[in-house]
Amino acid sequence: MNNVTDLLIKHGIEGLILEDDNSFKQNLIQALTMKLNENFKELKLEVSQKLLQSTKITEESEHLNKFVEFIENFKPGNYTFKNASNLNISDSDIQYIKKLFESLNPKNRNLMVSEIFEDKTKFAQTLEFAKKSKNLL
Repeated sequence: MNNVTDLLIKHGIEGLILEDDNSFKQNLIQALTMKLNENFKELKLEVSQKLLQSTKITEESEHLNKFVEFIENFKPGNYTFKNASNLNISDSDIQYIKKLFESLNPKNRNLMVSEIFEDKTKFAQTLEFAKKSKNLL
């Protein structure tokens, strides 16, 4: 019985009443069930935290991919927007937009990328904001 008691104490299961064999079995089952429930709750919390962290990493990766695509594809010249409107974009315009993009958090980067290419009005508004923003260039 000593080995069983030592094993239970080692795993944090204490306070068993060892009066008789039947009582011991009932207490052992109850204690093990409680310990399993505690471990399950801790494991469930840990898995939830890892999943949340993984989701954040995936989102950040997507934003980084959009950033790389944005930088690689954004060239000076005539640009055609999603609504088929055109606008001549200069190299300095691109530099302002790139700097603004780099200064944003991932959520706002995603918003900017989704809106800036809609039409020339949204692009012009974003460019105006970038030029007014301090410390971009």
